Amino acid sequence: MRESIVRKLQKYCAYQERAHSEVRKKLLDLQIYGEELEETISHLISEGFLNEERYAKTYSLSKFNQKSWGKLKIASALKQKGISQRNITVGLLEIDSEKYEQCIKRLISSRFSGSLPVSYEEKSKITRYLQSKGFELDLIMNNF
Repeated sequence: MRESIVRKLQKYCAYQERAHSEVRKKLLDLQIYGEELEETISHLISEGFLNEERYAKTYSLSKFNQKSWGKLKIASALKQKGISQRNITVGLLEIDSEKYEQCIKRLISSRFSGSLPVSYEEKSKITRYLQSKGFELDLIMNNF
């Protein structure tokens, strides 16, 4: 294991939380392969620079707070990054259910052009928009 590579990756991981797949890609970009790659990743895990659960929690909260993503979209993005289902579940538990409901209501009111009652076309547009943001259909319908 090259010490310069380890220090570079420690800085990379200390800057922001990283998924194991991101670190693996970085190592491949640095032309580190095989046993050395695996040793470097396990060293970063043992030193606390890499933690999949911590990554899932941070990712879930930041995507919800900054981009108003729903749980379905967050879970899908975490799956694409190779995060385990257990850690995805733990990460999604970080999102406060009351704030989640308030976010849905806020997004509905921001897309809402007129006053009540809502026309079918307007309701379906808002529903499609919220589903594209990753919110569950039953929660969307409950908030109309």
